[in-house]
Amino acid sequence: MIQAADNQANRAAYEVQLPSLRQRYPLGHFAVFADAGLVGAYPSYGQALREGYQRAGRADFFVKQITSKEETQHVVTPLAVA
Repeated sequence: MIQAADNQANRAAYEVQLPSLRQRYPLGHFAVFADAGLVGAYPSYGQALREGYQRAGRADFFVKQITSKEETQHVVTPLAVA
């Protein structure tokens, strides 16, 4: 996956601040990062997305749900059997 440098910085800022986000905001809220800083946390994805666009405009911003543990999604590619 290719990410713009700004969004890599936003993701890194999220990861660094995640422990404090879990203490400051209710689990399930969506954190918004722009310019490698926290914009805020919002109860719905839609609210977070709107705030991200209002603050960042066309620049990159990052939205991620605050959860008690990071979830990993696994994608399995079926193998061709000869």
